[in-house]
Amino acid sequence: MARDVRLLDGWVKSTEWPPVVCPACGDGSLAPVKFHTIETTASKRQHADENWEPEYITGYFYGVLRCATNECKEPVVVSGEYKLDRDLTADGSWSGDWVAFYALRSAVPPLRLLECPEKTPGNVRAALYRAESIVWSDPGAAANRMRTAVAELLNT
Repeated sequence: MARDVRLLDGWVKSTEWPPVVCPACGDGSLAPVKFHTIETTASKRQHADENWEPEYITGYFYGVLRCATNECKEPVVVSGEYKLDRDLTADGSWSGDWVAFYALRSAVPPLRLLECPEKTPGNVRAALYRAESIVWSDPGAAANRMRTAVAELLNT
């Protein structure tokens, strides 16, 4: 799948948010509309340090992704962690530019992990949905919920 949610595993540069499949229509790609950042209190306190650098800035983000398909336009609310870091140039060296990076921890509605065939039983779909809803905040628990989906499939 070209719009793979695995691209969101780890830190994503704000200017390179990957297009992932829309959970509502399954056809369109989600694109950022607007992201907001909130610096933590501990991060703000570090500004007083004489050796302070912008890379010490950490916090949280929240925002909206929207399906690019005209018929859908479904919004997806996302949130997670935020930090500043220097940007890398094409040759792998650090540039002088500071860039925001995001680590996804929540998406509502959840992003699709798997594409289910039409005849997938409802109990299997429900178990997969439960896994999708927590995969960014607790991958281990999501894996357990995926095992439940497999068990449901084997029991049908």
